[in-house]
Amino acid sequence: MWGFQQGFQWWMPFFGMGMMLFWVAVIGLGIWGVSKLVSSKNTPPDSGETPMDILRLRLARGEITTEQFEELQDSLRGGIRHA
Repeated sequence: MWGFQQGFQWWMPFFGMGMMLFWVAVIGLGIWGVSKLVSSKNTPPDSGETPMDILRLRLARGEITTEQFEELQDSLRGGIRHA
């Protein structure tokens, strides 16, 4: 009626494809998000530093004394401190 229908017919197939792409993207993002959430719970965070590295860093920063360092170092090694 009044010629409006003639002007809008050419883009109707694109609207359908656009809606389909939108829903594929929404579902894809949902699946990706759930998989990231599940996989992140299975792997513990790894800082890459060993306990000895952290102990040396604390000594270098002055957070612990040399005596505390030696005690903690022996404790980490599972040994007894030798006097």
